[in-house]
Amino acid sequence: MEILGLTSLTENQIRQIRELEQYCMAFDRSGRELFLCSDINYHKDMPCFYLNYMGDELRGVLVVFAPTLETAEVSVYVHPSHRRSGIFSGMLLEAWRIMHEYRITKVLIVTDAVSTVCKEILHKWKAELSHSEYLLVYQGGRKPARFPLADQCLVREAMETDLEKMVEMNMASFGEDRDNAAHMVRENFKHPLTQCFVGQMGGEIFGLANVRKEGSDYYICGFNVAPACQGKGFGRYLLYQILDRLTPTEDESITLEVDSTNQPAYRLYLTSGFAVQSQADYYWLELPVISPDTITPEISQGE
Repeated sequence: MEILGLTSLTENQIRQIRELEQYCMAFDRSGRELFLCSDINYHKDMPCFYLNYMGDELRGVLVVFAPTLETAEVSVYVHPSHRRSGIFSGMLLEAWRIMHEYRITKVLIVTDAVSTVCKEILHKWKAELSHSEYLLVYQGGRKPARFPLADQCLVREAMETDLEKMVEMNMASFGEDRDNAAHMVRENFKHPLTQCFVGQMGGEIFGLANVRKEGSDYYICGFNVAPACQGKGFGRYLLYQILDRLTPTEDESITLEVDSTNQPAYRLYLTSGFAVQSQADYYWLELPVISPDTITPEISQGE
């Protein structure tokens, strides 16, 4: 068994990962694409892609998404014919060794809602369900009623002078500390494939959102409306102004993700032309449980 820990991927490795991913998704009749970009990870030099090979065959892939100083999200695909053979455990243990060196203390394992095999493993590791997240796809066709304050508002691309306000809004809305909020805002702002938008009324910013072009798709993230403006139509106005700027072809899509605990945002998206494509469950995992001394044959064979 060979596990490669990498900070970047070659075109051939990306092709192999996508082929494995598509096979797993078809086999399981569910799933979502892995985020194969390390640009906004907090630790730029930390290996975040783990590939399990037997000869030239890619049997498993694990991706670490770590946009903040201490927290990481881990997603895994293992080829169906090689499950229950310890591949998941082996990749996760190798990733943990690296994350431990970078003092990452909080890990969320991301699994598809219908993935019984992965959940069996997480149950044995005593992982606790944190929340679910819905992947939504824009279907189009719905237009909002006229926003009474539309004549006083505008939506524009963010500028350097907006960054401090954007950091403050992320701190207030997402509960982030200043360091992590500033990192996310600045990484998105300077990313060549990301557009940052702000909604403004008068001289005040009431909302913001990022749009990243991922392959043939548009991905909306970081959607944020100031607490004082929520429930008053500002969010719907901002969302539709952004949607009007995007021009996907028939082969492209517009997607976003929303936390299951954020019901106001979830309702906004569903009533604005989005539909649920899949659900992912996030489990907190205490990393010491997968140290060399605590991985048992029963756990390794339970994959």
